[in-house]
Amino acid sequence: MHKPMTGPSRHLLAVSIVATVSFIGCAVAEETPLIVNSKSATIDCAHRDVNVVSSGAKLVFTGECNKLYFIGGETDATVESATMVQVSGNGVVITARKIGDVALIGSGTQLTSDAVDDLSLTGDSAIVKAKSLKNVSAVGQDNQVSWSTGSPRINDIGSNNTLKPVR
Repeated sequence: MHKPMTGPSRHLLAVSIVATVSFIGCAVAEETPLIVNSKSATIDCAHRDVNVVSSGAKLVFTGECNKLYFIGGETDATVESATMVQVSGNGVVITARKIGDVALIGSGTQLTSDAVDDLSLTGDSAIVKAKSLKNVSAVGQDNQVSWSTGSPRINDIGSNNTLKPVR
């Protein structure tokens, strides 16, 4: 016959079970990205990942966006702030205050920003105007990148790219 646990052993077991359940709950609790399929909207990012699947949209993103993906094309977006922006659609126009990492994969993207940390250009015919730019990696072709302050590190292995300061 089994004796019930009493005293300190019982409390230690209870704490152990609660800690294990809490840890498991944290491990599986991942927030689902917000999917945007609107032609016109103002979206509060609230530190979330956002997937923009609509095309031909006019969108405003307020607050701090975590990762912002533009999958659809021909979208005009204003972004207050984002940790990362990736554009795979064509003809996307973005005006942003501050962006950490930017990956422009689609063609014909236009980006105007006060500050960009890391810019990666694998698409073609992008126009990027930034006040501050830390790093540029250009693999695509016919891209135009300009900045007004600082001296970014540049790696240009693409063709016919124009990467220069504007004073």
